[in-house]
Amino acid sequence: FPLWQLVHEEVRQLSPLAAQKGLPLVVPPSKDEVRVRTDRVKLARILGNLIGNALKFTDQGEIRIEVELLPSQERRLLIRVIDTGMGIEAKHLESIFDEFAQIHNPARDRNKGSGLGLAICKRLLDVMGGTIEVASEAGRGSVFTVALPASCVVSTSISTEGPVPAVVPSAARATSATPLGLKLLLVEDHASTREGTAMLLRQEGATVVEAPDGQTALSKLSQEHFDAVLIDMMLPDLDGADVIRAIRGNDGRHARLPVFVLTGDLTQSRLAEVAALEVAALIEKPIDIADLVERLRATVRG
Repeated sequence: FPLWQLVHEEVRQLSPLAAQKGLPLVVPPSKDEVRVRTDRVKLARILGNLIGNALKFTDQGEIRIEVELLPSQERRLLIRVIDTGMGIEAKHLESIFDEFAQIHNPARDRNKGSGLGLAICKRLLDVMGGTIEVASEAGRGSVFTVALPASCVVSTSISTEGPVPAVVPSAARATSATPLGLKLLLVEDHASTREGTAMLLRQEGATVVEAPDGQTALSKLSQEHFDAVLIDMMLPDLDGADVIRAIRGNDGRHARLPVFVLTGDLTQSRLAEVAALEVAALIEKPIDIADLVERLRATVRG
């Protein structure tokens, strides 16, 4: 698969959280279009963890994601996640990839996680034949570098794409002085995306109940009343389409409940599937909160 495609997907997933914090996610253009053969799911999780951590521990500046293919002698592929955050003290660098390292580091905010994310990244890279390293300075930021072996690189070509702009955090602005005043069920398994989207919707005056998977969503629907459902199509237990069908087939109770599909998958097959489900709208990721709020107003009020 094209590596840049995966990088952009992870950036899109995390853009709501970046917008909420006012931080640009910057992906500089690359002269090479690199195709890799490796475990896409594992690599996506690694990138998601690293970018998510950078956002959690950065309050000012930016987050950069860089890709570099080393010269032909080595041919290793490097992916760097660079932040301008709080950084890591030198004495903690040796143990940063140990399990629960965060819990044993009093300088870090324990509310921001247990410290398992980096340990998981290292384990995943171990089985993929890659490595992960960190360079950091307290108060100035960190650079996490993932290295994939030459055997992962399938082909390269000169990229014909133009520069990729930063993801501008404009979605953090208020869209209206009138509170949205709706109760929404947000079904999204990607924690950072779910939390960032929920935060922005709450700022617009919505009440948001979060569900990380399809079964939790169906359970919530059986217990509470909602004005609309916002659902990602790729969930860990059920496909989003199956959840929507279950909502519609629940004895007619939710036959008129507006369902908004949130997805970055705009393939023809996915678009056809969504069209057949008769949903209120398909919202492309990264989510434009202003657009989503206006669609919610028009659909639910209408």
